[in-house]
Order: sequence, then C-alpha cells, then structure tokens
Amino acid sequence: MDEYERRLEEERFSCLYQRVEAIEKRQKDMEELISSVAVLAQRMGTVEGNVSEIRGNVRTLMEKPGKRWDSVIEKTLLVVVGAVVAWILSRIGI
Repeated sequence: MDEYERRLEEERFSCLYQRVEAIEKRQKDMEELISSVAVLAQRMGTVEGNVSEIRGNVRTLMEKPGKRWDSVIEKTLLVVVGAVVAWILSRIGI
C-alpha cells in the first residue's frame, strides 16, 4: 500500500467514523424523545382523570342552583296554597 492508498483509507475510515458518531447521537436523541413521549403519555392520562373529576364537580355545582330554585318555587307554592286555603276557610267561617 502506498501513501496515497493509505491516506484514502484513513479518509474513508474518518468519514465512516464520523457517520457512526452521528448515527449514535441520533439514536441517543431518539431514545430521549421516546422517554419524553412516555412521560407525556403518563401525564396525559393523569390530566384526563383530573378533567373527568372536574367535569363531575362542575355538573354537581350546576345542578345546585336548579335544586335551590325548585325548592324556592315549591315553598312559594305551599305558602300561596296555604294562604288560599286559609282565605277560603275564613270566608266559610271556620
């Protein structure tokens, strides 16, 4: 092997070595990305659980005013009916 061939071999080796290093770096970056995606997926599951819980709490809170309004109407009707019955009874003389 003469000097020229030896230099060509060294350049090829150097080029291949750089390519291997680049591939190893990309592989490491991909492994980190996969790990990050796994963590994000886990957190997303936790967020979905929290959203479901919050959604249930909001429904409960939204039902309360309706129940209160129903209770107010019921009591008002009872007072009105009681007043009408009392008025009728007072007219009859009882």
